[in-house]
Amino acid sequence: KGGGLIHVVAQGDIGIYGTLSANGAGYGYQYTGGGAGGGIYLTCMRFKGAGGTLQANGGNGGSVNGAGGGGGRIAVWRARDMYVGTCATNVAGGSGTGGASNYFGQVGTVVFGWNSPLGTMVSFR
Repeated sequence: KGGGLIHVVAQGDIGIYGTLSANGAGYGYQYTGGGAGGGIYLTCMRFKGAGGTLQANGGNGGSVNGAGGGGGRIAVWRARDMYVGTCATNVAGGSGTGGASNYFGQVGTVVFGWNSPLGTMVSFR
């Protein structure tokens, strides 16, 4: 039960004012691993918001000897950043239990990249 994918492509604005989450599920059964964190992929002209959070955490392992799921991926591609403050992100791996308590899921990745503004021409030789 992984976190799935949230994929939004907007020609204008994307505003994050709350929590957008693609978390993996934790399991209560014995000997089961946690679900991997999903992905959040946002593409827009203007990235706006305030006080928001993007999260794609891995789920915790089952009640006996369950390993944690790995953290997911977050990518935000924008031409302009108009976010007030810093958008919080979380891609933590889930925790292991019992004999697998040392088997935490690995941390995921986060990237905030830049799109070219409309009208930009790229030339290759």
